[in-house]
Amino acid sequence: MSNARITAHNLKLKWSEGQIIRLDAEGRWGSFRDEDHFYRRTMAGEVVLRQGRGYIDYSPEQAEALHQKILQFLEDVDKAAENPSFPMTFYGEQGEKSVFMERLHKALQWSPAKYAEEMTRFYEAYPEAIEILPPDRYQDLVLLPVLGCPNNQCTFCAFYQDQQFQILHQDAFAKHIERVIALFGKALAGKKGLFLGAASALSMPQKKLVECLQIVNGTFGKFPHGIATFHDVDHAPVRKPEDYAVLADAGLEHVTIGLETGDPELRKSFNKSENIVRLIKAVHDQKSAGIRCAITVLIGVGAQKIDIHRTATSHVIQAMELDKQDLIYLSPLEGTMAVAELDAEMELFQQTLSTVTAAQISPYLIDKFRYFA
Repeated sequence: MSNARITAHNLKLKWSEGQIIRLDAEGRWGSFRDEDHFYRRTMAGEVVLRQGRGYIDYSPEQAEALHQKILQFLEDVDKAAENPSFPMTFYGEQGEKSVFMERLHKALQWSPAKYAEEMTRFYEAYPEAIEILPPDRYQDLVLLPVLGCPNNQCTFCAFYQDQQFQILHQDAFAKHIERVIALFGKALAGKKGLFLGAASALSMPQKKLVECLQIVNGTFGKFPHGIATFHDVDHAPVRKPEDYAVLADAGLEHVTIGLETGDPELRKSFNKSENIVRLIKAVHDQKSAGIRCAITVLIGVGAQKIDIHRTATSHVIQAMELDKQDLIYLSPLEGTMAVAELDAEMELFQQTLSTVTAAQISPYLIDKFRYFA
């Protein structure tokens, strides 16, 4: 039996056992399962095919052909829906055939050419690509009050190597927000959280960051999952506990910090600061203000001193005094070890850290991230 789940922000249509499509409130498809093939579309307009643990990027020609196939699929559904005895079950917040037909007809307006135009609209709205988000924030609305990375020299990271750190002026940030709202349209209703990119919004001066949060709150109101960002502690203003309290009052609820390793010498080899004490203090001060923390740890680095890496990291994590509201992300660097060895090291790190912290521990596959629609 075919069925459709209809909510305020998307439509999930199961047409047969082998065909399932998800459309947003503007009619754009975000995912499409066609028998054994599963496709996804990013907000930037790229199309990928899921394969194993990763994705295959589609060329513009392949993407156009898939858009056309999906359009034909939706036209077939529309034709079948003309039958009064249309065999479809409607459920969800807005589970009615009239709402379904309205959404379907909106989706039928999305030709391959119109999808191609979306890529232009995305880069008009976003001055740079959205390179990475923490896993628990993948579904967030992303805004860019800053561009690039304040430390674009980390040896393990290729995301911001050629991009200088830049703070958007207030007028430019307001224009950015305006274009993002136009890009997402009614699909904004599906965003439960907001992430301030790019690599470290907390590297903004305190006054400018507070102003940024106030603009966001005044424009969007409160998000159920709050506001989050990355924090490069080594390249950000030194804040007091009361400074973090001001940020928390302004809506900042979650910060992700790249520890990578607790071994100072190994951090130095990554072109990161050896000052672990400052990083631990920042975590304590943020948590005292009620801001949840996520800490990233690299797995597969320091092959000659892997035991030192693991032991030093566990000591630092223990000193952070994280609780069950916090997260630890274990991020494997592919190519540093054989896959089986890397998986084993991930498991060993999980076991080791679980004995010294109450924080949740989960994998963070950095190279698998896409800002999916």
